[in-house]
Amino acid sequence: MLPRKISSPYARETEENALRPRLTAWFWARDPARSKCGFSLIETLVAVAIVSIGFLGAFATAVQGGKLAAAAEDEGLVPSALEQRIDQLRLLSWPELTDGTGITTKVWTARPAPTATLDITQETLTLSPWDVSGAKTLTATWNENASPTVSFDGNVQPLSDADAVKVVATLTWTGRRTLRTQTRSLVTVISKGGISKSDLP
Repeated sequence: MLPRKISSPYARETEENALRPRLTAWFWARDPARSKCGFSLIETLVAVAIVSIGFLGAFATAVQGGKLAAAAEDEGLVPSALEQRIDQLRLLSWPELTDGTGITTKVWTARPAPTATLDITQETLTLSPWDVSGAKTLTATWNENASPTVSFDGNVQPLSDADAVKVVATLTWTGRRTLRTQTRSLVTVISKGGISKSDLP
């Protein structure tokens, strides 16, 4: 009777360790490309796409930030320009203001100084009677690359008969970075006797 072979855990572990190099060599022999270190073409393309998306996102954020900064600067300059126009109107005599001659010959000789860097496309002044409902309303318009014009509505009574006028000054410009048309207005009241409210009816 032959003696029975006794296997121990240690013997099995030794056999497995001996087989591992053979299995590894057989696995790599099946696919020679696996034995080369590096990335596949698909992996490279995916990595490039991810990096490109990140750079495009950062670039778009920087561009948008520049547009917002330029728009904010424009918004700060336009109110100053409108205030300057109102101050110029207050310096006119009452006939010059109410018939429009002072607007075209003294006020609209140049664009407001604060808007020197802006592309102003239109400037409008509307003067309506404050206390006389039947008096005329004056509308003055200065378009880009055109001469200023003044017109009145169909009412019969002269605007000069009013003791005060409501003034609406409007500026229209094209944003430097956004290239969008924007409009801002400023409203005030100018009385016949000056800026004192005691002269209002």
